[in-house]
Amino acid sequence: MDTMKLTIPCVRIRIFGFILCISVGLALFFSAVYSGYRYMYDYDELSHVNMMYLLSSGYRPFLDFFSIYAPLFHYALLPVFTRIGATMNVFPVFRLVMIGMWIIRLGVGWYFVSRLFSKPVAWIFVAVMLLDPFAVFGGMQIRPDNLMILVFTLGFALSFEAYMRKSKYLFLGAGFLMGLSVLVMLKIAVSAGVLSFLLFISFITKKRIMEFIFFAAGAIISVVLFCFFFLFQGSLVQMVIQLVFDSKAVMTGIWYPPPLEFFYRPDNQYLYGLPGRPVTWYIALVFPVCALGGMFYALFRWRKTETKRFWIIILASMLCIQCAFFLVSKTVFIQYFLAVNWIIAIFAAVFIHSLVTGIRKPVWLTHILSVLAIGVFLTASFGSIRANIARGAFTHSEAEEQILLRRWEIIDKQSSVYPYLLFRPLSQPILYGYFIPQVPPSIRSRYPTDLATVQKSDVRYLILSSYHLRFIDSETQAYIQDHFTQQSFDEELWIQNGL
Repeated sequence: MDTMKLTIPCVRIRIFGFILCISVGLALFFSAVYSGYRYMYDYDELSHVNMMYLLSSGYRPFLDFFSIYAPLFHYALLPVFTRIGATMNVFPVFRLVMIGMWIIRLGVGWYFVSRLFSKPVAWIFVAVMLLDPFAVFGGMQIRPDNLMILVFTLGFALSFEAYMRKSKYLFLGAGFLMGLSVLVMLKIAVSAGVLSFLLFISFITKKRIMEFIFFAAGAIISVVLFCFFFLFQGSLVQMVIQLVFDSKAVMTGIWYPPPLEFFYRPDNQYLYGLPGRPVTWYIALVFPVCALGGMFYALFRWRKTETKRFWIIILASMLCIQCAFFLVSKTVFIQYFLAVNWIIAIFAAVFIHSLVTGIRKPVWLTHILSVLAIGVFLTASFGSIRANIARGAFTHSEAEEQILLRRWEIIDKQSSVYPYLLFRPLSQPILYGYFIPQVPPSIRSRYPTDLATVQKSDVRYLILSSYHLRFIDSETQAYIQDHFTQQSFDEELWIQNGL
């Protein structure tokens, strides 16, 4: 009787806690979406959308302009750009597309985790992803990284399903998606290589080599189709050079590369939403530790369950090798974390679930830990909601937009601008978003000099800051001073004399 009296209130508390967590979880989800939609546009985002403008205008990647990005992301979104047109209205629409891709990733992750572990762990995984400031910050920006990780996640989940069902044809599709993800962006090749290698080892030992052949065939098909496209375009060699070799030169040539620890420093309002040491900063520090604990727990807990152990080893290997890659890389950017966010969230979810229900203990202790877990989740959620709303206030400057709109009024749609202007024809092959003086000389030497570019008859407008002018040679500066006039209402705008 005493046990029943104790149990009934505990059940009521759990039900109340469950309803409360669902309500706060929804608020957390919508705050993350708000943050992703409202946050100011990064120069990289403008650059990627401008690349869609160039493709829609008939420019050929790698031939007509230099790029270290494969244009799969840009071609995939080109119909949306063509529909809306080259206006500022295209950016919020693309943010909505990125949000849709982010939601799909959450759904695919939930499905995979629920199949590998359990539904409670899958829901904790979703909560961790919503709380992770890195996942929220970078997961909805207009970047090819988000298409890369979406395609990779789909390919990974399909690989798991194919492995469980022993289906050669599912492995064909999984291999195609895996190869496609690498073609979208090469940086996921580390994780794709780990998965492929461990699958190969497993299939060799289990004498299921035909399944791996189908998996490899799918990847080869994606690569062959990709290469044939650029072969027919006449840019296959240039594509390989720019994606493989020039991308490394550009990355190593960055003047002020952010170190890995930069992202874990407090007082970063742009990343954590709030100044000082907000809850989101603590979350960024705690989740990797939880993931480490969850990884070791999972490897020990399911060490005798062959299939689970195999996929846990895959996840652990991808996480460790990808993190090692970060440590040895000279340059790390926030979008690089997309390759590990979801794995950290999986193992952190396993760790959290194991603390509450996975270890044998008295019933009363389980109830106490459940209440504590709910309290921690609510505290972290309320702090994250505040941070997301604050981050959403960092919108693009209306003053900057007014300057851009005025430039568009002055510079007609057919006029090229040096070095570049958003949604205007190229004057030289270096894209909008690159700071040209920072581009390695080995790459710049292939293209016309600054002087040769500004002397072209169709270059009647220049967009040059005083900082940029410092890096232009004196002969070119003298030519600009003699043939262009700096505008008083816009000090970066120079218009050719006589216009």
